[in-house]
Amino acid sequence: MAEGHRKRLRERYLQGGISAVSEIEIIELLLYNAVPRKDTREIAEKLINKFGSIYNIIEAPQEEVESVESIGRSIAAFLHCLKDFIFFYNLGNVHPGRYFSMITDIGDYIVQKYGNVESEVFIQLCMDSECHILSEALISVGSQFEVSVSASAVVEHACRAQSNHIILAHNHPSGLAIPSQADIETTRQLCKGLNDLGIYIMDHIIFEKDDYVSLKASNMLHGQPDW
Repeated sequence: MAEGHRKRLRERYLQGGISAVSEIEIIELLLYNAVPRKDTREIAEKLINKFGSIYNIIEAPQEEVESVESIGRSIAAFLHCLKDFIFFYNLGNVHPGRYFSMITDIGDYIVQKYGNVESEVFIQLCMDSECHILSEALISVGSQFEVSVSASAVVEHACRAQSNHIILAHNHPSGLAIPSQADIETTRQLCKGLNDLGIYIMDHIIFEKDDYVSLKASNMLHGQPDW
């Protein structure tokens, strides 16, 4: 019986797309990948009753999802993984040639795209001389409290993009978007090493869920090209 329902729901979705199914049915479909045979309708209803929406389910801590009756560790881990899947999907959503006219443009872009990431990440945007994006890369992923960056990785990505103007960004998911002394010193060291290679850091953005600070605008980045 469950298999027949699965097949009908899957076919309805494949033929009609998102408009042919409800939010609960989308959760059902997703759970087919984590629950091989069991009917997933009841699980989907419990998740919606607890969290209210797919967004809230994905954003909820894994432990809280796991505490819902009938969920268990494997289903909770699968749902938690979807958030990371979406992150890497968004990472690839780059529009070469996109123009940024000022610091607020790039700050808003970074926060909107990466603000909800739970671990510290280090992002690099490679620009042309007129502030158009050439490429974008995730340079490093760290823990909730720190991330390291390799100058060689930054250079490699800049060379691959044939760019000598870059913007760096990393987040503080566990705190405020305030540059630490370590952030400032790391940026200075990167500037010193990259400048010798003809690569210039236009800005380093420190950000969190809904805020950011530009080292350039804060007069913490000297000797680099202006916007």
